Amino acid sequence: MGRCKLVPEWVKPSDRQITDCYWLAYAGAAQNGPSSRSGDILRILEWVLFQRPDTHAVHEELKNPDSATVTDTLGWLLLYPDVPPIELPQRNLDGSLVTEDQFYAHFMAGKTGLPEQHQEARDRARKEAIKNEVLASWILA
Repeated sequence: MGRCKLVPEWVKPSDRQITDCYWLAYAGAAQNGPSSRSGDILRILEWVLFQRPDTHAVHEELKNPDSATVTDTLGWLLLYPDVPPIELPQRNLDGSLVTEDQFYAHFMAGKTGLPEQHQEARDRARKEAIKNEVLASWILA
């Protein structure tokens, strides 16, 4: 399965991550204005997706960025797919959201299983799952 036609081949994050980032930036810009960090992220994503610059143009933009957000967003797209410029929902490989039980298993990995560790892991997992669902609720795609 290939990339979405809007996403240039040089972009490192997955199409799902790009979609999530786009819609979260869109929602943030609508709420906080086009001059906000979300607005800057949205502007960069629209430049990349709709004007489809080559890597030379991206490197030129990185030489004199308008803001740290430009550097963060282009750096994510070009080099560091694990460091998005905005918090994204955590997803499984099939695109579904990571569940509370999956977060719990992650937080319990390597623990001895004392009752207080179980409770702490369960509480953290619940909070992460709720945050994940809230982030995903802002995504229209």
